[in-house]
Amino acid sequence: MLSSGKGRLLSTETWAFLLHYRISDPAWVAEGPVADRAEPFLAAARLRKLALLRRYAAKIRFELELNRLEADQSPRPLAEVYAGELTRATGFQYRESSYLADTDPGFYAVEYLRAWCLEVQLSEELRARFGLRFWKEKRAGDLLKELWNTGSSYSASELAQELGLGEIDPEPLISQLCGAS
Repeated sequence: MLSSGKGRLLSTETWAFLLHYRISDPAWVAEGPVADRAEPFLAAARLRKLALLRRYAAKIRFELELNRLEADQSPRPLAEVYAGELTRATGFQYRESSYLADTDPGFYAVEYLRAWCLEVQLSEELRARFGLRFWKEKRAGDLLKELWNTGSSYSASELAQELGLGEIDPEPLISQLCGAS
């Protein structure tokens, strides 16, 4: 299980992803404004999500190295690690000079990956409870409003438990990315 010890911030990211990724939900796309060109649209949406996931996974590898430094050690030698990891992961050239500006405090990159995992679990749960087009169901809206009204008082793990999802699990996200769901 991925964990950074935080979680309340994660729940806000999960909500953002839940709404954001409806645009790449095949059932939503089939009825929306791009329905006549759904397959290329969905392929582009999957590619964008995969690129972001690869970027954040690379950031975690860099941030782990950064956090291993002793207080008196300079982070400068890690600039090359940063540029190399992100360039290899994404195929885009990253400059060494960005290595500290692109670093969030407290392993926030882990929080993003956990939010992506939880978003997939939450979407699957909403489909199971309310059907393939859950966003059209009033009962789903009522549940989401009830959860949103709690703000970020639940950590991501608490939210997952409250909804009966169990632990935050990367497997549903991996299955989705591999085309299994």
